Amino acid sequence: MLAVAVASGRIVRQRIGHYCLPNTPEEIVQALRVGGRICCVSAARIYGLRVLQQNPPLHVSVDANDSRFRSRGDRRVRFRPAQSAEQAGIVLHWADYRLSQDSRRTVQFEDCLVQIIGCRPALDAICTLDSALEPPRHGPNRGIPLLDAAGLARVRSRVSRIKRTSVVDRATGLSQAVGETVARCNFEDAGIPVVPQAPLPGNFAGDLLIGEWLLFECNGEGPHTGGTAFDRDHSRYAWLLSHGFHIVRFSHNQILYEWPMVLSTVRLLMRRGLHLHPF
Repeated sequence: MLAVAVASGRIVRQRIGHYCLPNTPEEIVQALRVGGRICCVSAARIYGLRVLQQNPPLHVSVDANDSRFRSRGDRRVRFRPAQSAEQAGIVLHWADYRLSQDSRRTVQFEDCLVQIIGCRPALDAICTLDSALEPPRHGPNRGIPLLDAAGLARVRSRVSRIKRTSVVDRATGLSQAVGETVARCNFEDAGIPVVPQAPLPGNFAGDLLIGEWLLFECNGEGPHTGGTAFDRDHSRYAWLLSHGFHIVRFSHNQILYEWPMVLSTVRLLMRRGLHLHPF
C-alpha cells in the first residue's frame, strides 16, 4: 500500500521509513530527510513566531542514539555531525526521546521555546518569546497568546537560572515586531528605561516611550507603507505632535544594523531634555 501511494504521488518518501504528504512545508521535509524532526528556530517559523536571525541553518531534533543522517537537500548524501553548521546548514539537537513516541514532525511548542532559549543568544530568544506572548490582534484567536502565563511558568522552570533572568524575565507580550524587541532590550542595556506600547492620547499606543514625552517608533517597510498605513501613520503623528510629544523614527534595518547611530541620536535628544518636556 505504501509503494502504491508513493508511485501515485499521494505521499512522498523522504528516506527509509519516513513519508510525508506532497504539500508538507519544505523545512519539515528537509528535517525528515536529515533523519529527525524540525525544532528550535526552524520550528518557531512553522508556529508563526518571529525569529531575529535571518536565514538560520536548519535545526533538527534527533534521538541520542541516532547516527545515520542525510543531507537536507539530498537523501543520498550523508551528513556527518562533525561538520559545522556553516558547511552543512544543519544544527542537530540531541534529544532524550524517539520520533516513534510522537507522530508529529515538529517538536512541541513549549519544547521549541526551551530549545531556542538554550541554543540562541539572549536577544534572539527574547524576540521569539516576545512573539509567543503577544496576543494576536486579528483572526479567530484574537487576544489569546500562543503562550499563556501557565505556559511561561513551565518554560521558565525548564531553563537555567541565568537564562531565566537574561531571557524569560525580560520577555513581554507588548512588542509587536522584532525591531521593537531589539530596541527595547538595547535601551535597557544602555540604562535607558522605556515603556513598550505606552498608552497615548486618542487611544493610540507608542512603540516605546522614553520618559514622558519622547516617543520612539520602529517603522518596518510592510506594516507602514502598504495600503492606507502611510496616511494613517502621518495622521497619528500629527495628532501626537499636537499634544506635545516628540517623535523619533527609525527603520527596522537601522535598529538591527545601525544601532550605535540610533542610540547616539536618542541620547542627544535626551541631553536636550526632550523626554522630560513637551513642545
